[in-house]
Amino acid sequence: IVGIVDKFKLTGKTKDYSDTFRDKLSFVDADGFLPFTKQALLDRLNPMLPASLCHGDFTLENIIYGEDEKFYLIDPSTGPYDSWIFDIAKMRQDLDAKWFLRNKQALLDIKLHAIKNALKECYPEAFDDYFYILMLLRVYIYAIPNSKEHTLLLSEIQRLWK
Repeated sequence: IVGIVDKFKLTGKTKDYSDTFRDKLSFVDADGFLPFTKQALLDRLNPMLPASLCHGDFTLENIIYGEDEKFYLIDPSTGPYDSWIFDIAKMRQDLDAKWFLRNKQALLDIKLHAIKNALKECYPEAFDDYFYILMLLRVYIYAIPNSKEHTLLLSEIQRLWK
């Protein structure tokens, strides 16, 4: 994972994501469940980030281990969140909230913690909880209110919001 992010990071040029944030967060004030307003979250997001090569949906479910003993990224997503910073924030959806385990029983806490610590050591600037909230909101908008997914995402957002 670190090797992939290092390659993405090499291509970054600073970009202003203010308009992207405003556009993608248009649903927040009408939600009724979230513990913040759109403006409150915008005030906490640094809009100046490196635009770079990125996966776009950098989750554990989108990394496979091949028979050749190499890892491969699958199912990339294009979109306005084109920075390696967002890729790491998206990965936290699995490392912290365990989104990929929502329908499974597995004890992977130690391994997930080790991956998170390695990423945090290499890329501390990507461990901004407000970017993580932003990535959770990418899925949250599609979650059915009061469903298991909605509850999981909302709980994680509430835990992070300070």
